[in-house]
Amino acid sequence: MVAATPESLDNFVNFCKQHIKGQEKKEAQIFLDRFFRAFGHEGALEAD
Repeated sequence: MVAATPESLDNFVNFCKQHIKGQEKKEAQIFLDRFFRAFGHEGALEAD
């Protein structure tokens, strides 16, 4: 099982604060990819 670390979650939150502005169609894939990376996956496509 893949797990998040406090550092990976902090990085995700900081990324969102800086780059996610609420434009759902434009940012959804980026958000999900970064979300799954925060939990230790290679990206959204690689998550089980």
